[in-house]
Amino acid sequence: MAVASRIPAVCFVLAFVVGPAVGGTGTTADDYHRRALHAESPEQQIELLGQALAINPNYVPALRQRSVLYWALGKKELALADAVRAAELTPEDVDTNAAAGTLAQQLDQHERAARFLERAIALDPKNAAFRARLIDALVKLRQIDRALEHADLLVERRPDTDYPYSIRAEVYEWADRYADAVRDLSILIARHPSEAGYYLRRCINYRCLGEGRKALADAEKALQLRGATSYIHAARGCSYEATGDLEKALEDYRKAAELDEEKSYFTIWSCLALRKLGRRAEADTLIRDFLKGLANKDDWIGPVIRYLAGELAEDEVFRLAQHENPETQREQFC
Repeated sequence: MAVASRIPAVCFVLAFVVGPAVGGTGTTADDYHRRALHAESPEQQIELLGQALAINPNYVPALRQRSVLYWALGKKELALADAVRAAELTPEDVDTNAAAGTLAQQLDQHERAARFLERAIALDPKNAAFRARLIDALVKLRQIDRALEHADLLVERRPDTDYPYSIRAEVYEWADRYADAVRDLSILIARHPSEAGYYLRRCINYRCLGEGRKALADAEKALQLRGATSYIHAARGCSYEATGDLEKALEDYRKAAELDEEKSYFTIWSCLALRKLGRRAEADTLIRDFLKGLANKDDWIGPVIRYLAGELAEDEVFRLAQHENPETQREQFC
């Protein structure tokens, strides 16, 4: 194909075309499809595939190929429409269902993604990649119990690999089953004792369990392995706070904010630590100064900062948190 090198990785799950003989000047759908495969540009290919589909709207090879081309050109909604049409016409084909599910997931259409990925898994139950994508879609839909069922199957079928444990630990976190998440992350740490990311994740789960000393030990280990980053300082600050050492927690929150000024929640944590320390005036000054420089007061951080500044009542913050899209950070953080 002339455009193969320009098609992103996500598209390769869509490509399922048997190479035809070069040439062909007939006027059947198959003829136009063959000519499209040898056209010089993606636009020409799409035009020829459109002619094939004008003759036969149910011609699946043309739908699949045009979906690939649309995605490569950034026309993602059109790509998804063709992928979905192909999957609906061939419900027993694992590739068409996987393609439709994958593209729907890329476009945050998680309910549709789950439907097609479940079809693909029913046809190919051993495919770990399909199941991992389905787990992600179910988590986004907040169907945590179903996501956990699939995560358990993933671990059961691939116990010697790492990512099933990582995925299941994340699902456990969504289910507030932090001890179970710690168990899976401990398996990964035993396998990879030099991977700072696993220590950081386990640190946060220990923090959620109220085990501040264990959380602090993991944060220190991550700092030793990776060096100073905003997230490591924030994690260690949370751990210090869990042990009751608010001064050290505040110091880490400030370091985190210095290292990454875009992470606004570090300012929130500093404000709350100051209030716990009884330094209310300093906390109020910090939050008011931050609010003055806040560019987007409609983002999730806006209502939280305004609440801390005394400009919003608590019930109003929760009202703003109720968003129709469960993906929004406003809902999650508020």
